[in-house]
Amino acid sequence: MSYTGTDFRRSAAAITSKISAECMHLCELDSAVGDGDHGTTIQRGTKAGLEKLQTSPPASLSEDLSSFSMGMLSSMGGASGPIYGSFFMGMASAAKGHESADAPLFLAMLKQGLAQIQKIGKAEAGDKTLIDSLSPAIQAYEAALAEGADFATCLQKMTAAAWAGVEHTKSLISKRGRSRYAGERGIGSPDAGATSMAFMLECFANTATGDKSCAS
Repeated sequence: MSYTGTDFRRSAAAITSKISAECMHLCELDSAVGDGDHGTTIQRGTKAGLEKLQTSPPASLSEDLSSFSMGMLSSMGGASGPIYGSFFMGMASAAKGHESADAPLFLAMLKQGLAQIQKIGKAEAGDKTLIDSLSPAIQAYEAALAEGADFATCLQKMTAAAWAGVEHTKSLISKRGRSRYAGERGIGSPDAGATSMAFMLECFANTATGDKSCAS
């Protein structure tokens, strides 16, 4: 099993569909501690990323990731655009020179995406951000790979850990962005950014393994 540019195009379509379907849910989560626009912002970004991708000729995995990233960056305001755009751009950087990704390379892509987010946003695990779903997801993927698991199993472990991370954010107090002003008012509500990132990772996993449920 390998992950190609064609696979990413399917992932991008699934991500866009899932974020659109969950837009209001994400806004509701964001309204608990922020201005309630996370869902609409991410929806706008993924739609623009997909449009950029679909209007570009099929290219390498790295180039397709870059196209999606640039579409997101061009359409999203505030801090979200650079943060989410940098995730896909980081993945693109790690994939450069490869026509497809095997399990170890996909791990490197995830790690580079995380590194780019942290370079821009400076957030750490425990700050109640998307890092709290992405970081444990990568750790779970890496642990599974080290134990000899196949690509599909690594992706399954990644998804499960991402959602466990979302659940954990309910107990956290936000330390980043506008939501930090909410203080303890945010306890009990999962972080919107962690949730949208978990949806994205789930769509990566589902499309890579042929599961179409993420697009429904």
